[in-house]
Amino acid sequence: MIEFERIWIAIDRLIVYDLRIMLRAEREFKIINKLRAERIVHLSDLSTAIGVSENTIRRDLQRLQDTGILKRTHGGAVITEEDHDTHSSDDVDWLARESQSPAEKQRIGREAANLVHDGEAIILDAGTTTMQIARNLREKRNLTVVTNAVNIGLELARNANLTVVLTGGILRELSKSLVGPLVEDFISGSIHVDRLFLSAGGVSTDAGITNANTIEVPIKRAMIRAAREVILVVTHQKIGRRSFTQIAPLEAISTIVTDTSADAGLVASLEARGIKVILA
Repeated sequence: MIEFERIWIAIDRLIVYDLRIMLRAEREFKIINKLRAERIVHLSDLSTAIGVSENTIRRDLQRLQDTGILKRTHGGAVITEEDHDTHSSDDVDWLARESQSPAEKQRIGREAANLVHDGEAIILDAGTTTMQIARNLREKRNLTVVTNAVNIGLELARNANLTVVLTGGILRELSKSLVGPLVEDFISGSIHVDRLFLSAGGVSTDAGITNANTIEVPIKRAMIRAAREVILVVTHQKIGRRSFTQIAPLEAISTIVTDTSADAGLVASLEARGIKVILA
């Protein structure tokens, strides 16, 4: 009887924790929508509009600042996400990125899918190259695939042999991905997988794995921590390239899958650092 009561207490605590996370995500969604509409928000206005204390709003703003979505000011916040979206060549509309090097991405997707074995649990990061991996998992059996990309989740849902897990989070229309602290909390606290297929803005021997969009970086870091093996999937243009923010040092990945147009010297320098490079 005592053990039974302990189980119910544990379940009750889990439900309370999940409810808190959901309420926090709802507040953050409202804050972001207000910022997108007004560009600048004040602490007192947010507190009144959302119906919580200013201290709660301060904590929410701090978490959102840590993801790069906004920048805190004295008494409020300003949005930064649109600046990233407008000025970063790496961070453009998903359809525009899909049209870049489509043949190379298709080859990379097929080659990377060959690294997946039946019965595994994997993470597919958001991205146009990782979408090609999703399209090549049709013959796999008993896979569990975690993703923060809504479009990848829908693609995978066509396969009855797969279990698809969406992370939850705030939908970022530009990249079709889910972002924010809710994604990080889910990945960091809930899952362990065999392999992560990671996308990035660049990879080099000096800067490691980098990305232009700072909003996505904490999520990618959480994914790396959750995976037994990390496989980077990038087209040749990103080999030797440095983007704005480091995701992780080079040692965080074991394998890179890229296309045959990758510079031979850059490939050799990566291999000299112990990274396996597969040319598709």
